[in-house]
Amino acid sequence: FPSHDITQMNRFQYDGKVVKIYPEEKINDKMTKRIVVCTDDSGYPQQVPFEFVNKTIGDLHVGDRVLVHFDLRVTEYKGKHYGAISGWAIDRMGEQTDNVVVPKNITPAHIIDEIDDLPF
Repeated sequence: FPSHDITQMNRFQYDGKVVKIYPEEKINDKMTKRIVVCTDDSGYPQQVPFEFVNKTIGDLHVGDRVLVHFDLRVTEYKGKHYGAISGWAIDRMGEQTDNVVVPKNITPAHIIDEIDDLPF
C-alpha cells in the first residue's frame, strides 16, 4: 500500500467569490462560528458554505475574490454521518468591481497612473 502523509490528506483549497457572509454565532463561552458562502466561475457554479470555528476571517466583503483553505469534517451520531466543510484560513485575492477583479495590492488610482504613462 502507498504511504500517505495523514497531515496533508484532508487539506483542500477553493478559489472563488464571496456571495454571503453570515454574522458570527456564539456557540458557548469558548466557541464562535461564522459561515462564509462562496461560488466559483465554473459552468455549473454551486454555492459552498465554509464554516470557520474560532477563526477570524479578516475584512471580507461580498464580491471579494478569495482562496479558502479547508478540511472536510465528518461525525457520526446514532448511525448517521454528518459532514461539514471546515475552513481554517481564507486569503483575500482581490475585490470584485463591475465584473473585473482588482488585485488587493493595486488600487484604481495606480491603474489610472499606468494608463497616463502610455506613449499613445
